[in-house]
Parts: sequence; C-alpha cells; structure tokens
Amino acid sequence: MIDLISVIGFGITAAVLASVLRQYKPEFGIYVSLAAGIIIFGLVLAAITPAIDEITGLSNRVGGTALSFAPILFKSLAVCYITSLASDACKDSGEKAVATKIDLAGRAAVVVISLPLWRELTSMLVSLLSE
Repeated sequence: MIDLISVIGFGITAAVLASVLRQYKPEFGIYVSLAAGIIIFGLVLAAITPAIDEITGLSNRVGGTALSFAPILFKSLAVCYITSLASDACKDSGEKAVATKIDLAGRAAVVVISLPLWRELTSMLVSLLSE
C-alpha cells in the first residue's frame, strides 16, 4: 500500500523547491519538477503491483481465447501515465501547445491499443445476435 501522506509531502516539498529555484535558475526548477514526477510515478507503480497481479489472475481465469483484457489494460494505463507525466512537464516549462499535442497523441495511442478488444467484443455481439 502506498503511503499517500509521504507522497503528498514529497510532492509539496518538490513543488516549493522547484518554485524557489525557478526564481533564480528557471532550468533547475524544471529539472526538480521532472525528477519529482518520475520518483512519484515510480512509487505509485511499485504500490499498484498487487493490483496488477490481481488483474492478471482474473484475466487468466477467463481463459486465453476469451477477452484477454489485462495486456490491453496495462498498455493503456502505461500510455496514460507516461502521457500525463510528459504533458505536465511541458505545461510546467510553459509549452501548453506541445502539452496539448502530447495529450492528443496519448488518446490516439489508447484507441489503437484497444482496437483488438473492440474487435473481439464486436465479433461476440454479432455471433450472439445471429443465433
């Protein structure tokens, strides 16, 4: 389980440090912000490992030929988190237009990743309706 209070404390400390550094050396503020984001992302990733194991177990119980949703779910979550981290870093550096394009690319990637799931669901629906 993640110690949320520690993560919040670390995040606030990093935000204050980045804010102070931006006044004197703006490039160092961005580095602190990026490093804090990566560290928090790593802490969260380590904390959700039991949930990943549980979802994988549920997916294995469903069977290999049925909806194998776990790999699609994990890839989509990874794209969302990495996209969010990159977009926030761009926003912190003042590049909101680039951040918007990164968000758009992440959404498109999730759509592409989920196509096999939609294909399987559509084929199941068609087979149920044709019977």
